[in-house]
Amino acid sequence: MPNDSSGSNGLPTILAALILGLSLAGGAYMVSGSLDRTTERLSAVLTAITEMKVAQAPAPAPSRAPSRPGRPDPSKVYKVAVGEAPTKGPKTAEISVVEWSDFQ
Repeated sequence: MPNDSSGSNGLPTILAALILGLSLAGGAYMVSGSLDRTTERLSAVLTAITEMKVAQAPAPAPSRAPSRPGRPDPSKVYKVAVGEAPTKGPKTAEISVVEWSDFQ
């Protein structure tokens, strides 16, 4: 045996290495089991999603008269004269959006 000036024979170092190795192996085993369970659960969720039936959205309600009197009729085309108001885009555009605002 080599001469050790501290008086120990290296047993504490070997025990520490053994405990560390067992701890790492045990942790790896626990993580592996957790990953296996998670993989199984994800597989079950994926199966459930692929077997799920998708409901169709209801058909839109047919266009009808305005629900409140005095409101614009959505099925009617309105012509609005903007005069000299600030505008954006060509004056010959096929569709115009006109906005009225009151900043009180």
